[in-house]
Amino acid sequence: SNLGYNISSLLTGLGVGGIAVGFALQSILEDLFSAFSIYFDKPFKTGDTIVFGEERGKVRKIGIKSTRVKTLKGDELIVPNKELTSSVVHNYRRMEKRRVSFTLGVGCDTSVKQLRKVPDMIENIINKVNLASFDRAHFVEFGDFSFDFHIVYYIDSPDFRTYRQIQHEINLGILDQFNKENIAIPYPTQSVFLKRS
Repeated sequence: SNLGYNISSLLTGLGVGGIAVGFALQSILEDLFSAFSIYFDKPFKTGDTIVFGEERGKVRKIGIKSTRVKTLKGDELIVPNKELTSSVVHNYRRMEKRRVSFTLGVGCDTSVKQLRKVPDMIENIINKVNLASFDRAHFVEFGDFSFDFHIVYYIDSPDFRTYRQIQHEINLGILDQFNKENIAIPYPTQSVFLKRS
């Protein structure tokens, strides 16, 4: 200023530049702190299968700014660490056992004697499958097209492929046993009655 220069514009420029740099660094610092949070808190690690939002996949690499996740479709998601630490993350690797719950309908022409047999049939089928354990099966509802049973069992493995294979075997076992007992699994039908006048 003593040399005759106007430093007001210089100071203003530096102030605006500092604000711009601050905003630019904010996102980077948030991801950096999120990386530290993931490192120390360890909500997941490389190799874990996680679900966040509508995405599901296996963690391939945890970086300073982002985490790489390979989805079930085969593509790779690059997710900012900030997004992972600010959302609900389900870690399936930490699961000790998987609970499976589903509703199974049988035809409305099924007799009471046959209905009483269904829970025992389901229990025998599930308990014969390795790593599966039966919990319960109850006739819970009169559906529009069926008598509905609610069935629950557990799988002693967090692995998704194992879960699907066990589910596959149990479903085939149910179909096979129902065919032997002449119990129909219904599909929606509609009857139309015509009256001649």
